[in-house]
Amino acid sequence: MQMPCREDLRTGVPVIDDGHLDLVLRLDNLRSAIRMGVCRFIIEDTLAFLEDYTRLNFCLEEQYMVPHDYAGRGEHMEQHARFAEELQGMQEELRNIQSLGISGSYELSVETVKMIEDWIRDHVKAYDRELGAFLGPYDLDHDAIASPCAGLRRSAQGIITICSICHGIICEKGIRKGQEHPGVAANGIIYSHGLCSRCLQSHYEDLF
Repeated sequence: MQMPCREDLRTGVPVIDDGHLDLVLRLDNLRSAIRMGVCRFIIEDTLAFLEDYTRLNFCLEEQYMVPHDYAGRGEHMEQHARFAEELQGMQEELRNIQSLGISGSYELSVETVKMIEDWIRDHVKAYDRELGAFLGPYDLDHDAIASPCAGLRRSAQGIITICSICHGIICEKGIRKGQEHPGVAANGIIYSHGLCSRCLQSHYEDLF
């Protein structure tokens, strides 16, 4: 069961609030990884999550605006476009880093934290909550809104994270070894790579 969305981020539209909660959890995870000195191992997955966040959540918000002729739609969507453009710059920076044989960097991780913090402060707490207040009096048809955006979702069930060292599948309860995992996406499954807690401690003991 997911934790409730923070009150200062709540819009009153459940599917939007779920996206905000996921965003805050990713931000907290990246902050923790920076403190532990292992952020370079998760920055790729963090940026991949942000790409999914922009595609799905932005689509959902824009689908809510259109049928109700939301007056702030133009400025709101401009904010979306600017964030997506900034994210593309981060992804390009990561590709340049990886071209040198490095998985990620502390500097890029810190830049990403600042980008998310600025977005939450300047957009989520302002523009998104304003949209939520506008939508409040309406009887919203969530199924009709979500339908055009359904193909953009890459849910947690659709992303499998594999440890780059032991090749076990990392899940919330730990790591499951001995599972087969093809190198290409199949049946909507997307594969990403990280490091499990055991391999982090055994191979990078000096960081702990």
